[in-house]
Amino acid sequence: MLKTVSTQLALASDTLSEILAKGNTSGTSNIVMDAGYGIDFSATAGTGTSELLDDYEEGTWTPVVRDAAAGNAATAVAVVGIYTKVGRTVTFELTMTNVNTTGLTAGNGIYITGLPYAKYNDGNMFGSYPVQRNAFSSTDGMLTASIVGGQSYMRIFNELVSTAGTANALVSQITSGAAEINICGIYQTN
Repeated sequence: MLKTVSTQLALASDTLSEILAKGNTSGTSNIVMDAGYGIDFSATAGTGTSELLDDYEEGTWTPVVRDAAAGNAATAVAVVGIYTKVGRTVTFELTMTNVNTTGLTAGNGIYITGLPYAKYNDGNMFGSYPVQRNAFSSTDGMLTASIVGGQSYMRIFNELVSTAGTANALVSQITSGAAEINICGIYQTN
């Protein structure tokens, strides 16, 4: 039977017997690995190379609705941004309620800033994330968000049905003080 201790395990420097002696089955300490070590997936058939997972992070971020990438900021009654980063992959969600656009330029596009990491810069925007919303004026089609390469913000687009293209969603489409926005997605970072 393993004894319960509150010692961290240093896997890179300890022998197997030392790791077992420090074993902790109660979940009261962390497994710590020296720099350059992690979970090695090299046993995967057919890859021929070692893949080391050495980066995992969970956290919060503060999404802000703006009228340009560095433009005027809207306020909201409730703002929630959460993310999980595994390696270079970032999974995120944002929810904003009662978005107030006072001070924003009505004819400008809608930007959401503050993503926890900049998107990998491949020269393109990445995918389309459906925008769940409430209290927006009518649109020609659904709203989508795209993260700009090399940046930590996204732009909101109106996927047009009548002309089969896209147009910037405008600040004027947000019903100030009542709008709700929810976006979930995944993107790659450097």
